[in-house]
Amino acid sequence: MKNIFILLLVFSIVAKSKENYDLNTAIAKALENNHNVKIAEYNLETAQKDVKEAYGYAYPRVDLNANYNRSIIKQKIVFAGGGTSSFFPQPLVAAIAQAVGANPEDLLGSSNASEYSAITAGSNNNFRAQVELVQPLFDYTVFTGIGSSAIYKKVVEESLNSEQSRTVKNTKVAFFSAILAKESIELVQSSLDNAQKRYDEISIMFNEGLISEYEQLRASVQVSNLKTELANVETNYINAKNNLKLVIGIENNEDIEIQDSFEKYLKNDKLPNLDESYAELLTTNNDLKSLEYQVEVQDAFIDLGKADYMPRLSLFANYVYQGQSDDFDFFTVDQSDVGIRLSMNLFNGFQTNTKVEKAQINKQIAITQKLLLTQSLRNNIENVILRMETANKQIESTQANMKQAQRAYEISKIRFNEGVGSQLEMNDADLALRQASINYLNASYNFLSAQSEYENLIGKIN
Repeated sequence: MKNIFILLLVFSIVAKSKENYDLNTAIAKALENNHNVKIAEYNLETAQKDVKEAYGYAYPRVDLNANYNRSIIKQKIVFAGGGTSSFFPQPLVAAIAQAVGANPEDLLGSSNASEYSAITAGSNNNFRAQVELVQPLFDYTVFTGIGSSAIYKKVVEESLNSEQSRTVKNTKVAFFSAILAKESIELVQSSLDNAQKRYDEISIMFNEGLISEYEQLRASVQVSNLKTELANVETNYINAKNNLKLVIGIENNEDIEIQDSFEKYLKNDKLPNLDESYAELLTTNNDLKSLEYQVEVQDAFIDLGKADYMPRLSLFANYVYQGQSDDFDFFTVDQSDVGIRLSMNLFNGFQTNTKVEKAQINKQIAITQKLLLTQSLRNNIENVILRMETANKQIESTQANMKQAQRAYEISKIRFNEGVGSQLEMNDADLALRQASINYLNASYNFLSAQSEYENLIGKIN
């Protein structure tokens, strides 16, 4: 039993092993799991169905209507002024009686002109079935509806592209934050390893009486401080990974490990030009294109409202089959017609005018929103490019600082080993190197984050 428990524990540990993530894996997972992207995909499916539905109104429509009724009290036909004999000859009365299933004597009634007479018509059981086909020949509402649904589908497509682009941007920023935290751990860990090595060496020298207790204490404090700093950056890494999990839509208890580094994504490409980027943005930004299509949708709604003024012409054909009986031995007849039907609204309480005016107002709203977004995008693209330029300069300067700090640290080690340098000198050199490296990481993060926002603005999805 104990062995089984151990095996299960080992299996559980293996099952919960860390999953390695690079940026492409994170983006793919985010696009798969993001709820806003899923909603946008569902909206696109709905819009596609709307287009199909709009085309359906141009197709022939075939309806079947059928009913059966059982008469509780049969219909009465009332005659006034001396009965039917005053108006109809007897042969005609006999024919009517046969058609309606009545007694001829009942139809003849009284010869007194002041009296009324009534006959019972119909049967106990009645059924009627009708099949009708209607084919629109001219219906401006149908034609306009097809066009407006197709334009609306483009609006939804751009909304999906916008959500995907925004999700990619958020994933990149969260992923680069995790890289920053991870590489910060490596920097502090390297400094801690060096400090621990110095402390071990100084402790040996102190035990041999070659160095003062003060130097040993300084080395010990340096190790302790770096351990505290390491614990802080490790916590930052955990928080960064948790935020990344939230963005890409995986469970918080899943353990992941970041495999990438900033160097993989820092390229020596030419920085974007503001005017060229703004010109590109005006044709590629997903939100802006969505608003442009919304203006077109409102134009279509205006036409759709005006369509109520137009006549509707359709072809129809029908077939009717009906029967009557008192005892379910039905007497049946049938009928069929074809024709053309014209309909046109003449007055509907000014509803059409109001509908058109509302669509015109909504169009002006969409135009105003587009102008506002256009102005906002100009500021956004300018700010993002400025951030990229600033971060790029910082990367160049911090790279130079790192080389100098690395050289200074190596010199301080040589001086300390030769007995002409102090531990304080080495600690300062290590701190300067670590700070230069952290500044480089921050500059790299700032550049890549700004670049991610730039790609989002110009409508790039991956």
